[in-house]
Amino acid sequence: MSLLKKFLYSVLGLLVVLWAPMTFNSGRAIFANFEAVEKRIFVRDMNRFDKYLQVEKETLLQNAVDLAAYNPALLEKIFAAGEIHILPIQMIALLDFSTGTMKGYQIDAAGRRIPVSPAFSQDLTQSIRRIYGEETSLFPVSGLLKIDEKDFIVGITPVPTHERQDTQSVIVVGESLEKFLAPVFRVLEGDFQLLDPEQTPPAISPQELSQITDNPEHIGVAFVSDKEAVVYYSPANIFGQRDKLFVHSNVKRLVYKEVIRTLANRYVWIVLLSSSTLILVLVVFDKLILSRVKKLQKIADDISYKWQVHLRIPLEGNDEITCLSRSFNTMLMALDELISNVPDPLILCGADGAILLANASTRELLGCQEGTGLVQLPFDSIFIEKEKTAGPGDGLLKDEENVFEATMRRCDGSLIPVEIHQATLTFGSNAYTLSIARDLTERKVMEARLVKMAFYDSQTGLPNRHYFLDELEKELRNIKTIPYYAFCVVFVNMDKFKLVNEQMGPRGADQVIVKVAERISGITMGFASVFRLSGDEFGIIIRGTNSREYVRSLLQRIQHMLNIPVSIDGKTVFPSASFGVVLDIQASNTSSQILSWGTDALIKGKKRGIGTITFLTSEESTEESKHHQPYNILTLQASMQRALLSSEFVAYFQPICQLSSRLAGFEALVRWIHPKYGVLSPGAFIPQAEETGFITEIDKSVISQAIRTAKKWSADYPEISFFISANASGASFKDPGFVHFVCDRIQEEDLDPRYFVLEVTEGIFIESLEAANAKLKILRDFGVKIALDDFGTGYSSLQYMSQLPINYIKIDKSFIDQLFLSEKNSLMVRSIINMARDLNFDVVAEGVENKDQIHWLEESKCSKGQGYFFSCPLPSEEAENLLADAKIFEELRQEPLS
Repeated sequence: MSLLKKFLYSVLGLLVVLWAPMTFNSGRAIFANFEAVEKRIFVRDMNRFDKYLQVEKETLLQNAVDLAAYNPALLEKIFAAGEIHILPIQMIALLDFSTGTMKGYQIDAAGRRIPVSPAFSQDLTQSIRRIYGEETSLFPVSGLLKIDEKDFIVGITPVPTHERQDTQSVIVVGESLEKFLAPVFRVLEGDFQLLDPEQTPPAISPQELSQITDNPEHIGVAFVSDKEAVVYYSPANIFGQRDKLFVHSNVKRLVYKEVIRTLANRYVWIVLLSSSTLILVLVVFDKLILSRVKKLQKIADDISYKWQVHLRIPLEGNDEITCLSRSFNTMLMALDELISNVPDPLILCGADGAILLANASTRELLGCQEGTGLVQLPFDSIFIEKEKTAGPGDGLLKDEENVFEATMRRCDGSLIPVEIHQATLTFGSNAYTLSIARDLTERKVMEARLVKMAFYDSQTGLPNRHYFLDELEKELRNIKTIPYYAFCVVFVNMDKFKLVNEQMGPRGADQVIVKVAERISGITMGFASVFRLSGDEFGIIIRGTNSREYVRSLLQRIQHMLNIPVSIDGKTVFPSASFGVVLDIQASNTSSQILSWGTDALIKGKKRGIGTITFLTSEESTEESKHHQPYNILTLQASMQRALLSSEFVAYFQPICQLSSRLAGFEALVRWIHPKYGVLSPGAFIPQAEETGFITEIDKSVISQAIRTAKKWSADYPEISFFISANASGASFKDPGFVHFVCDRIQEEDLDPRYFVLEVTEGIFIESLEAANAKLKILRDFGVKIALDDFGTGYSSLQYMSQLPINYIKIDKSFIDQLFLSEKNSLMVRSIINMARDLNFDVVAEGVENKDQIHWLEESKCSKGQGYFFSCPLPSEEAENLLADAKIFEELRQEPLS
């Protein structure tokens, strides 16, 4: 509904609510006042009428009393002479009760005497007898009497008799009511008429009439109806057949009609005045308010539909609409300022894709000058879609909010990356698209930096493990999609790098890694990708080949390059690395399998020594996994826990012999007697035990078995001098209670400590040489001898040899395997033996497998050997047989050498 209609209806409603009741009430009050005036006039006339009637009754009654004063004879004479006509009466009669005779006559208008008729006499006689009755005290009386259908005003009194006391007469003097009323009505100047007693006055209802006639207080009450007035008059001494008197006035109520006409004219003038006032108010309202509101509406429409927020409403005058316009302009200025100062570029487009609004940040982002206009330009002219999540065209007017990255074209033609937040706005039937752009230049730089941080090693600059896994997946997909595609993966692990970290310090060790990465990358650049997988581990993906010879040649070149000494801060180290190569990778293989196979190849190579190159094909890995890796790492922990509880880890004993063929002792080596897979060698579960943390419990179990066995054999063969050694891993030696555990077990078995040797590796000295030295001294003071296992495979330092309480040095099998490959290797082993002898250490050569090695070791003054040449690891029962027949070693020594 329009404002004009609302205003019109409001004014009309106000007039109806205020003027109509006021006009009605005032007219009603005026009418009631005039009606009261008319009623008072009518009541006044009726009071005058009442007085006239009372006077007439009194006069008649007095005449009757005067006539009754005569004696009967005189009355007879008067009646006979007719002299009574001199009185102003119309009827006179004498009733003799003794004779029942009625004498009398009426006087007509001409003055003639008319004898009373028999009907008249009878009617009058009955009326008097009814009045007289037995109570003569009622007389004299006056009132109204209806005789023979005629109304008379009468005065009645008894006539005293002197002759006969029993005779009583009554004299009646009357005047015609009609004759009496005629002059009275002329005096009252009204048109009056009498009504029959049975006729109800038209001004009152029968119920009101009944209430009036039954209440004596209502005598002489006047009632005024709409067009006529009626008075009801009832004297207390009314008798006869007419006991009620109604006087009906037919006088037209001219005042009433004039009041009605005046009120009607008044209503007409009120309507005319109201209409004129309303029209005048509407004209003024339209001129002063509506016309200005329409201007305000037009500007608001231009702003709403065309988004011309720069428009302002002209100010006229100083009234409320001007204040509203000023507030509206202030709101527009605030909106314009807000849009202009939004830090992000804001662009509003219409349904046709044309730009309706662009703020200052948009011009700044696009590099546009101040005067450059973007309004009405197609949005596509500055927008280049990058990713089809939503954008210009069919995606521009989607209902849902869209967020996507895109590129925008600057005014100079250059491109800038942005993130677009886009939403559809609907106002009435018009749809708009709001786009908020955010400059992604800095974020793109940061993302590139984060990508480099996430996928590249910060020290070496090489791709990291995440990048390696992604590339590995890509290569596996290439095998599936490209015919005859081939690649192989090389895993590189630095040998004994923890010792380098101990010797050079963390900073120096990091610089060594950087040198190693540079050397590997320099050789493989162009045909292979190098990755740093972890601290001292690298990965190499070699594409396009599966040739074992080619890969070996490449890795040997890398190996020679790595062996070049590295000097940092005056300290020099000789880096060395082992290589695990996975060949013949199939399309069905997975990246996790390749990682596992590469780790297995490194482990196998490490067992042979440092600087090894171990090849493993996918078929070999699969076959080996069937025999040596029956468990998934997720279930291995529960299986090892069960194995410890059920004593499935059993110590096997491999003999350690004097090269003079005499038995010197045994090394306790663990075997897993698996209920399903049988006897498992350490290579099948030790790496996993170290990973899951069960290695310490396994070490304790083997040491306990070794001590228990040493106690039994020492008691059974007291004449033979021997010892039993057991290994302690680096994790076990870090256990604060491990040393005390060994001592406690020896005490519990009551074993002479000379029968037990604890073998440790160089890894226990990496974190803290002093802490390891303190633990070894506790064992030495207790009587336990210490053997340094795998000597030569790490970055051994002479300070270990000079400061630690070591009794044995066990030369690693990798040195014995390469003993005859070059003179350099043999010189190195001989140097180790001579150094140990000079320091009073006993030397044990591990991995002795033939007589040539025995002969060379004897010539080099190595006292003891251990390996498959003498025996493989044996169960305790079979190993005990060797003690029973110690002569077998002497026989082996005396066989001729090949």
